[in-house]
Amino acid sequence: MTTNIEFDAVSNSWDEHTSAGENPISTGVQVAQATTGQAASEPVPVDVGSGAPAQGAANAPAANQPAADAKAPAPAPAANAAAGNTPHEYHVEAGNVVKLPASVSIDNIKVDGHDLVLTQPDGSQIVIKDAALNVPTFILGDVEVPRVALIAALEASHVDVAFGADGSISAGGNGSPGSAGGNFEHPAGGIGDGFGLTSLLPPTDLAFGQPDHRELFPGLLPDSTPTILDLTPSTSGGDTTVNEKGLPESSGSEGAGEVAAPGSDGDPSEHNTGTFTINSPDGIGSVTINNQVISAAALANSASTPIPITTPFGNTLTINGYDAATGQVSYTYTLLHSEQHPAGDASIFDNMTVTVTDGDGDVSLPGTLSVEIIDDVPTAHDDVAAQAAENAPVTVNVFANDVPGADGVNIADP
Repeated sequence: MTTNIEFDAVSNSWDEHTSAGENPISTGVQVAQATTGQAASEPVPVDVGSGAPAQGAANAPAANQPAADAKAPAPAPAANAAAGNTPHEYHVEAGNVVKLPASVSIDNIKVDGHDLVLTQPDGSQIVIKDAALNVPTFILGDVEVPRVALIAALEASHVDVAFGADGSISAGGNGSPGSAGGNFEHPAGGIGDGFGLTSLLPPTDLAFGQPDHRELFPGLLPDSTPTILDLTPSTSGGDTTVNEKGLPESSGSEGAGEVAAPGSDGDPSEHNTGTFTINSPDGIGSVTINNQVISAAALANSASTPIPITTPFGNTLTINGYDAATGQVSYTYTLLHSEQHPAGDASIFDNMTVTVTDGDGDVSLPGTLSVEIIDDVPTAHDDVAAQAAENAPVTVNVFANDVPGADGVNIADP
């Protein structure tokens, strides 16, 4: 408050000053005093939210009393009339946002029912209505309080924090089961008396099977290249053996075995079987034998639908089985005709190249399926003849009981 005193004239003599001091203030002197009802030394309460002077209940005139005289001295404030401690309420705005003055402190937060209460350093309180069930975003002045900072402030004030499925935050009581905000803790109840479970089961029922070692993420396995096993090269005797002597007469030249064992396929040595194994961790895309491609589906069904393959010598290799558990492929080789053997060489080999392509396109190193073909040779038998009468001629067909074999012979008299 300010008091102004104005003088119309000031004399330059001692006498005039003296006389002026002896006489009352003349009409030339004006005195102005502020109309406030409070003494200059009295502090004015300020609203924390808006910053405007707050009117306490003790300072407001009663409804049936006239306003205080502006020139009357202001009464001293009552001890319990601290207007600054009256809680100031804020409401959450659209978008779950509450705007507070920049000077507001969030270092001391409590839960009161559904409300959040912010206690300020001067003891005043700010109440944010209905903010405990879904804690809003705080904006202090023009600055948004980061979510992590708000959670840290709640936890530092010993407020229980819970997170909803939609990302919302709920504030519980201040660490006390009796708080107005409730408590997220629920005491666990008893489960009743136990009983002897093992006495209900015989010992064998407690045995468990072996764990299932399934690969949960096959795509994470390292890439692999398929391999072919159990193939024997011709230098080591080949994979299986057939004989020309088992060829039937329908092949153009009856084998010696068929002659010796007349009947339908009396000597089946022109056929033989064998197996080889495929190892392909990435699955089988196809198998190629002598340039003939066999799909994985056809291979899997080969037991019911055999797959014939023409060999380099014109014979037949038939794929007639596949065991997916072991990777074993079964086949039958059938010799259809006699072969030209080099002089002095009783065996030749019908060789077929085999490769495997896995599920992601990797191709194995080639292997060789080798079948030994044993040459058939003519067989000469002793001849027996008897003379019918003395000096009678004896006629003997020395070739009648001989076997020319699958390759045939050139018969000439010596």
